[in-house]
Amino acid sequence: MKPKKIKYTLIGLLIAVGFWFLDSAIHFFLYGEYQFELVPRDLNELWMRTAILFLVTGFGIYIDISISRMKKVLDERDQLHLKLQETLTLLLGGFVSICCECKKVRLPDKGGKGNETWDSIESYISHHSKIQFSHGYCPECERKFSREIDERISRHQSEALSVPLRLVKQNT
Repeated sequence: MKPKKIKYTLIGLLIAVGFWFLDSAIHFFLYGEYQFELVPRDLNELWMRTAILFLVTGFGIYIDISISRMKKVLDERDQLHLKLQETLTLLLGGFVSICCECKKVRLPDKGGKGNETWDSIESYISHHSKIQFSHGYCPECERKFSREIDERISRHQSEALSVPLRLVKQNT
């Protein structure tokens, strides 16, 4: 069984009433007032005690509200943290068979017939998460492929130029 929590509003109210009583005692014992008054006759004194009562009680209410909001935010944070851990476990948990050459992923056999299916790693990750891929070239591959493309273009251009010359030579 959980112990009941002490609310700060109640603590603030008790402190304020304690102050009220202590202030009356101080006026009676130290200032030599003729009788012990819980409710002072002086309106300024009554106003001051009432203002302090409301301020301290209000501060207790503010603390209660702040703590409950903070607990709610911390609970939400903990839930998000657990969800993140579960997601990472789903994504990164276990082993994934991947081809050494083409980097395709072996999909689990759902039918139990021993038929293996392989899919691209991009498709596999997209299917098992919300990640989407865009493709491009890194600087090293871009240099490599641009050289290959330039070589192919120059080869095709030289072949295209040599065809008409051969036709001209054959016709003459």
